Amino acid sequence: MSLQHGHARTTLTLAVAALLSLILAACGTPAPVPPAAAAQPTATSTIAPAGAGKNLVVNGDAEAGPGTDGSSVAPDVPGWTRTGDLTAIAYDTASSGNYPTPSDPGPPDRGRNFFGGGPRAERSGATQTIDVSSEGPALDGGRESYTLSAWLGGFRGQDDQVELTAQFLGAGGEVLATASLPVVLDRDRGGRTALLLRTASGSVPAGTRRIKVDMEMIRKAGTANDGYADDVSLVLDPAG
Repeated sequence: MSLQHGHARTTLTLAVAALLSLILAACGTPAPVPPAAAAQPTATSTIAPAGAGKNLVVNGDAEAGPGTDGSSVAPDVPGWTRTGDLTAIAYDTASSGNYPTPSDPGPPDRGRNFFGGGPRAERSGATQTIDVSSEGPALDGGRESYTLSAWLGGFRGQDDQVELTAQFLGAGGEVLATASLPVVLDRDRGGRTALLLRTASGSVPAGTRRIKVDMEMIRKAGTANDGYADDVSLVLDPAG
């Protein structure tokens, strides 16, 4: 009997609850709504520009092609459009003392070759243009800095030299700014055959879409053009 009585009481309770729900609905009272889940924070990230911290110059170390002994001109200097006799010269074939050797002052991480002005031309050069249009928004917001660097030098007792520049170009090819490395003269080298590190840095001008890197070897004495360069580098980084 007690079980039947308890079952009846449970049935009555359920019926009352159902009736109450119907009454509340008829009166327009909204059903209770569970509290909303706490809002989740929006994730944000700063994406480094393509090539951030990376050298954008192709074959800046003269390693992509064969090196000569300096008496001839390499058939090709990959990555560069050249004028005159600009060539790649091998350090280890310069044992005669006419060109830099592996033991002369120069890049600590030097490879096989370096750039030279060639055996004849008074002026020799090479250029390459780097497309940075994919970084347009960051460049236009003044959020990019540059570092231009190279090891530059010449032959002992002579002022043969290298002029190395980077021109920042707008969408129409207009020059927005130019960065230049200080030239290395004989007095800077202490009268020795040597290559010395030179750097320049600053902010990339707004509107930059391409950067033209140009190196020009200039003969001041002798027969060969003994302007030398190695490890030419252009790096873009987020401005600090």
